[in-house]
Amino acid sequence: LVLRRAVEVATRVDAPVVLAEAMMDLGVSLSMLGRKDDCLQVMDEAYRLAKAAGDFNVLMRIYVNYPATGLNWVSDFAKIIEVSAEGVELARKAGSLQNVAWQLGNLCDTLAQQTGPTGEARAMALEAVEIAERIGDEPLVGMRLAGLAVIQALRGEVDEAAVCIERAAPLAEVNPDPQLRLVFEYASGVRAVIVGDTTEAVRSFQATVAIGRSFHAEALPEMFPPLVRSLMSLGDRDAATS
Repeated sequence: LVLRRAVEVATRVDAPVVLAEAMMDLGVSLSMLGRKDDCLQVMDEAYRLAKAAGDFNVLMRIYVNYPATGLNWVSDFAKIIEVSAEGVELARKAGSLQNVAWQLGNLCDTLAQQTGPTGEARAMALEAVEIAERIGDEPLVGMRLAGLAVIQALRGEVDEAAVCIERAAPLAEVNPDPQLRLVFEYASGVRAVIVGDTTEAVRSFQATVAIGRSFHAEALPEMFPPLVRSLMSLGDRDAATS
């Protein structure tokens, strides 16, 4: 209700930057509430408004949030990759290293979901880690290490994935960033599945779901299948079906 009111006010007073931000925040909130159709419509409009407004900071936010929410609901990976690639290009042109790392992370995650853990996705993930380390953004370093670990594990590079997870662990511990913790636990679970440690996989995926639910993120469908499969592997059908 508050965000819709902000959209109405920004529209009435002709404040394009505020309107784009309010529309984007509304879209993210709708995604978290599981309102698919409303979310997609609002995020498309927020993307259009942000480009029309031309404010760099708002554009960087929409280039992060549009793909992140879109991946929950749509299979139009080409559009999401196009938007993510625009974000990388704009951040590079502006020389904004933090935003380059964020946008690269988004893009490599999307590519990995569409085409699998390709060498291209791995190279982008490595660059995102290197840039985050260069600028000293610890939560971002942890997130990008975890993202790289997922790609490495899926490529069969389990030792390299383990190193990334070990490096990310203290960062996830000391930084109270739930998004970092969510990505870290998910990466730990993926690696555990690859090496056959079902007990650790269940623990990690349960933590992932719990953190996601703290966002009211029932709309993140990718969180649940890995946990269900791991519970079934342990023979815990009751927990899997609950």
